[in-house]
Amino acid sequence: MSSDLPLGSGLGSSASFCVSISSALLALSDAISTENKGHGWLTLGESELELINKWAYEGEKIIHGKPSGIDNSVSTFGMYAYSHACTPAHVLISAMKWSF
Repeated sequence: MSSDLPLGSGLGSSASFCVSISSALLALSDAISTENKGHGWLTLGESELELINKWAYEGEKIIHGKPSGIDNSVSTFGMYAYSHACTPAHVLISAMKWSF
């Protein structure tokens, strides 16, 4: 795999990669259901997303050593993250519904 994204750019590309690989491997092993129950995009349940997130975090640990877990959670659950200026160590994650 190759990418034009600069290393260490803070774009969360390693987390996105880990989520993609985790999803594919879990689907291949039948650990998550890939049955499309609706029209269009595949929708995963909360427990399946939690499992993907867990394995993506393990991948992030291999890549980064001690990741925060925020990037893989954002990539898995489709949220956004922001840091509060007064407390930089405290990162707030807010759920955001995406509709396309």
